[in-house]
Amino acid sequence: GIRLLSTESVTNKEILSIVVIVEEILPRDVADRKQQQQVVEKLSRHRAGIPIWVRAGDTRAVDSFSICDCIFVGSDKIESEVVEHVLHALTNVGLAMVWDKDWGLHRSSNIYGFVVEAIQRGLFTPEPSLTEWSPSRDPDTD
Repeated sequence: GIRLLSTESVTNKEILSIVVIVEEILPRDVADRKQQQQVVEKLSRHRAGIPIWVRAGDTRAVDSFSICDCIFVGSDKIESEVVEHVLHALTNVGLAMVWDKDWGLHRSSNIYGFVVEAIQRGLFTPEPSLTEWSPSRDPDTD
């Protein structure tokens, strides 16, 4: 369901280390295989992709994919980078498309309410580029 997109500068060893983490997050032996299959199908249908780059600027062949973020190999924290970006794709594309009421990226979803509550309680501070999550933002003026 999630496509890993890389340039020739990324080695097979680096790609395989990322694949292992993806397979751990989306294992084959799950309690509800049917629900997991729905998520994987949505990821595939919406062309969820994660670019894997050695350096910034390797932006070839990513325009036709749903991309939340990219992985830069060579990072000291590559494992946490991979987990973070796989979870972005999984939640923003897979879960949001299967369970829109819970995971949808809109103001009436349950996750939006949880994020707003976390911001209001001082538990989460979104980056300035994520103003759509601001509880003070007026949706009528967007």
